[in-house]
Amino acid sequence: MFDQEQAFFYLPKEYSTQTTMANTTVCGNLEDQSFPIKLVKILCYSLILITSLLGNTAIIAITARNSRTLTSINYLIANMAASDLLVSIFAVPNQLCQVIFGERAWLIDGIMGLILCKLVFFCQDISTAVSIQSLVVISMERYRAIVYPFRPAVITPKRCKFIIPLIWLASVSLHGIYFYAARLESVNNRTTCDFRWDPQFDNRQTMERFVAVVLVLNVFLPFCFTIFTYSRILWVLRNSEVSQHRAENSRVFKNVCAIMIAFACCVLPIDIFAILFYFVWKWKPPCNMIQFGVFSRFALISNSAISPIISLVRFDRYRQGLKDMLKTVSKHFWGKDGVGNISNLDDLELKKASIHRGNERISVRDSGITSFSSV
Repeated sequence: MFDQEQAFFYLPKEYSTQTTMANTTVCGNLEDQSFPIKLVKILCYSLILITSLLGNTAIIAITARNSRTLTSINYLIANMAASDLLVSIFAVPNQLCQVIFGERAWLIDGIMGLILCKLVFFCQDISTAVSIQSLVVISMERYRAIVYPFRPAVITPKRCKFIIPLIWLASVSLHGIYFYAARLESVNNRTTCDFRWDPQFDNRQTMERFVAVVLVLNVFLPFCFTIFTYSRILWVLRNSEVSQHRAENSRVFKNVCAIMIAFACCVLPIDIFAILFYFVWKWKPPCNMIQFGVFSRFALISNSAISPIISLVRFDRYRQGLKDMLKTVSKHFWGKDGVGNISNLDDLELKKASIHRGNERISVRDSGITSFSSV
């Protein structure tokens, strides 16, 4: 997948310098870097960072807490949440750094800086690859469940324990070359994290071939497969008889579609920009398309915050799990539940314990007052 680094950082230094000079000379400074604009960008990326960290962590925690009762879709969504955390940890701080200190800025030098440089490239791109492959597996599971409901399930929660590592292995294999190509360079006492294929390969030709391979394997084929399966599922649902089973399948299908559509809206702009940049514009984008590149990079990163929000809002298990987590946190810090009821009575056995006070009886069950009556 292709975020800001794949649209700009992957350029050999000589090409990126020429492009920057051309944009400044011919187009002018189209990307406003005034203080108000910077402040808005900082606030937006900070909001994405906080939302992504909290939302994806909540999904992973809920999945781990209720692992025995969850479906294969829940496990795959948690897998997407884990991959989105990589964006929160590596990509978003890198974007904030560039907004504050300038494009291509890299603040850490030495061995640690080199390691982080390689990890930033690697982690943010396998994150998108893992999410795409997880969505493909989800579409396969829904296809079997709805189109062929009487066939035994292939993608079960137990098998997800093997499928998920395979997804990560495939993503790591495709992007493992990043540990060779990503490197630190210093020009005019300014350190940058660049992506170069030399001396073993030709920079421009190898970059274009790599982009083509990743686009085919990680974008074109998965999206074609998903469009086919979802179209077939939709046709079956529309032509099936009204029943409780159909209603349940339709509800789950709509939830999965919401995640898929949001993901496509966030990812496709940067892929379209990458195709145009490398194969149509020949590394020299027209002036009126520069802002499209800026928007597409923001859209890609924002998916790490949008996806967990959709999951927590639309899926009953995650919504209830989030409520339970908030109640637990509330009890821990304030000794009250979400509506202000007493919930922490020291070391008492709270399950079905009864406290008698004169003519009043307070029945307490599972750390909350459940009934109040007079004898």
